[in-house]
Amino acid sequence: MFTATSTTKVISTAIVALAFALGSSGAAMAAPAQHDTYSESWAGDEHLAAENNSCGPWAATLHETRAGSYRIVEAPGGRSEGEFHVNGVIRGHLSLTPDDPARPTYSGQFREKVNFVITGVSDDGEDQARVGQFRLRAPLAGSDGSTLVLTMTGRLTTNAHGEVVTARFSLLCA
Repeated sequence: MFTATSTTKVISTAIVALAFALGSSGAAMAAPAQHDTYSESWAGDEHLAAENNSCGPWAATLHETRAGSYRIVEAPGGRSEGEFHVNGVIRGHLSLTPDDPARPTYSGQFREKVNFVITGVSDDGEDQARVGQFRLRAPLAGSDGSTLVLTMTGRLTTNAHGEVVTARFSLLCA
């Protein structure tokens, strides 16, 4: 299966969004919700060993380019002091190039949807999400006419004490 790099990017983005929102906070309880936007643009490669490739038992390089934005809403009167919401859509392109040149190369577009409710920052600088989820679906066309569909989903929920209640990550490639 793919490594958790994409999940790390989502959580890292939420951390940056948290810092951005906290830096622009200061709304009084009677003030209207504050809206900010955080833009993301990224490109990179990840080499996958055969045992880590959910799309087949062969080594490959995954190349991803992504761009989009997250809307950050800090509304007064949230469930927790300083709570804010992060909602975003990221569009991108994936290509999966096998190490063996006899195998087809796959590529396609994707759209990732991200929603988080952030309640604060821990002592070590990590964001504390009450609930968060993301969804990504990427139909990939092979250079030989074959197709793969890559689907990633993730969900995180915590209780009032900040303890993780649900942490799920799913990656399917068919």
